[in-house]
Amino acid sequence: MCIDGQCNCQAEYDGIDCSKRKCQDDCNKHGECDQLTMKCKCHFGYQGEYCEEKKCMKPCLNGGKCIDGVCFCEIGWSGKYCQSSKIIKYEN
Repeated sequence: MCIDGQCNCQAEYDGIDCSKRKCQDDCNKHGECDQLTMKCKCHFGYQGEYCEEKKCMKPCLNGGKCIDGVCFCEIGWSGKYCQSSKIIKYEN
């Protein structure tokens, strides 16, 4: 509803004239809502359906999982991206 040039949009709309629909959770302020598909297009460094997760800058290797922008490595692996083996080789 607009009165005297000021618009108060319903929760699911945005813009100066309330004509722009919002995606769910407003893409968590880390993305833009595609008006055709109503899906979030995340800004650099974010991922997830609603841009709710920080993205790791490189993929986590060797089974590691990216959680909030940090790789958590499987047992036996270490390094920023789980690239280093922790297994020690012994020679006789």
